[in-house]
Amino acid sequence: MAQCPNCNNNLNSISIYKSFLSYKGYSNIECKSCGTLIVHSAKNRLYGGLVAAISILIACLYFNFKDPSVENVLLGIALAAVALLLGSFLIIPLLQFEKD
Repeated sequence: MAQCPNCNNNLNSISIYKSFLSYKGYSNIECKSCGTLIVHSAKNRLYGGLVAAISILIACLYFNFKDPSVENVLLGIALAAVALLLGSFLIIPLLQFEKD
């Protein structure tokens, strides 16, 4: 579990997940115990890129073996989204944070 670099308190998994998948792009997290603003390290961005690339690769492999109908395209997009969400959940224990 990720910890605050200031007080070593465990960070909330939901806030990490929301920050990781934010439309703002890796938004800051505030520690609930000490109030320190915490940012994602460069490794977190690398992990996020790898998860996104693997999700896109899964969708492309699906598209390669199926005929290009509307249903298959929508199913491939849904498959990529599920792979992205599951991959994000799996890498949360690997994430590291730094003080802002």
